[in-house]
Amino acid sequence: MTGRTHQIRVHLSSINHPILNDLLYYQGKFNVSAFHQRYAIAINEILKKINRVALHSSSLTFLHPSNKKKITIEAPLPIDFKNAVEIINDFDE
Repeated sequence: MTGRTHQIRVHLSSINHPILNDLLYYQGKFNVSAFHQRYAIAINEILKKINRVALHSSSLTFLHPSNKKKITIEAPLPIDFKNAVEIINDFDE
């Protein structure tokens, strides 16, 4: 109802920094070969681990619409993201 459903995705795509695997707002134009070969290898490995939009919020805080109490919801990192983080951590070594 607020129009903010995809705001992050639209904004990042508009400045040519799309979210990984965001086919709706970047039409699959993510070009791994545009990166240095050293990075392209890691990116290809990550793409094998995450087959969905690579967007996750570890926590959200908002005011409940009726009682106006602050609510915080937390979500652990999904396993596919954990696998991608491992690739990134290994890459930095």
